[in-house]
Amino acid sequence: METCPVCGVAFEAPADKGLLTRCPACKCDYLSSGAGAAPLRRPGSLSDRPGDRVTLPATFTERFRLGKLLGSGESSIVFLADDLSSDRRVAVKFLARASGPDQMARFLDERRRVGQVEHPNVAATIDVLELDGCPCLVTEYVEGGSLRQRLSVRKRLGAREAVRVATEVLAGLAACHAVGLVHGALRPENVLFVTHGTVKISDFGIAWNPDAANEESAGESTIGAAWPYVAPECYTEGEAAPGSDVYSAGVILCEMLTGSRPYDATTP
Repeated sequence: METCPVCGVAFEAPADKGLLTRCPACKCDYLSSGAGAAPLRRPGSLSDRPGDRVTLPATFTERFRLGKLLGSGESSIVFLADDLSSDRRVAVKFLARASGPDQMARFLDERRRVGQVEHPNVAATIDVLELDGCPCLVTEYVEGGSLRQRLSVRKRLGAREAVRVATEVLAGLAACHAVGLVHGALRPENVLFVTHGTVKISDFGIAWNPDAANEESAGESTIGAAWPYVAPECYTEGEAAPGSDVYSAGVILCEMLTGSRPYDATTP
């Protein structure tokens, strides 16, 4: 028997269940009970190749209890989880395997620097792990959804609300820029809301990956999915700077006010 971690309904699990199970009552996807691994990609692109999953060691499963699938892309997947060591809910993001030890070391170093930033408009990094050759990020769970979700329902925001959101985004960016961190691929998907309305920026340190910028498989952990919001110099010069984040914030503000980006294209 399976018990849904979201609604608590017990049901007979299918004999051929995979890493993810769908609750027949609330229709949510969650990590199957007893699964010793987690998928690395969105369910529709999973295969049986070992590279599509990350093995979860006992040291991880003894601390974190993974539950509902919060979101997924071509190169990452996010679960809601209980951190049993602190008795709080967190978001656990698994990313595709690093290409080598140097890339992994750079990634872990930058994420730990993000973790040192304490600001009300930056989603807190709780832990940074390496599991089975994959980066794993543990961050605070921001329960109010993303700006993208709000825009998909309302199309645009009122002027006062849009300016407030933009002001808080810029405040969070300024705090990270002050310690030498650049987001590089800011977009509505990583502008999150606390229930009472405060804005928090997420995904610092995983967005900018110049080597993947032109790959067809570039997903939410690369510039590929964010290119409509990325400053031109990120393509012409191959790197992002603080001004690039301000450009992205401006595109987001335009979309919040007008319901569309300042330009429309299908490629960079």
